[in-house]
Amino acid sequence: AEPFVYITPDSVYVGTRHKRTLCKNTGGPLKTVKDVEKFISELKPDAPLKSVSFNGNEPPAVNDYNVILAGAFKLDAPLPATVGHVNTTSCTEIYDYFLARKN
Repeated sequence: AEPFVYITPDSVYVGTRHKRTLCKNTGGPLKTVKDVEKFISELKPDAPLKSVSFNGNEPPAVNDYNVILAGAFKLDAPLPATVGHVNTTSCTEIYDYFLARKN
């Protein structure tokens, strides 16, 4: 399954429907859209995004549909179309939302 990147108020994960790995702590909740965009721009394969592949090392790269904010965020403006948001931290629900964004 294709991995996606999700950001909770305190951490960044790479996950699929059945696996996830903690990549980094956010250092506190992101409060502005500008903070979110800057934080996402710093997410690179292996720095800190990790692979969840069973075969080899295949960390994901950020693209137009695979980054999702998961959980409760109070931001100052609407998110750009390249960043999704789902008000849950359930891995299954986040993955279902990712599939809907992808398709």
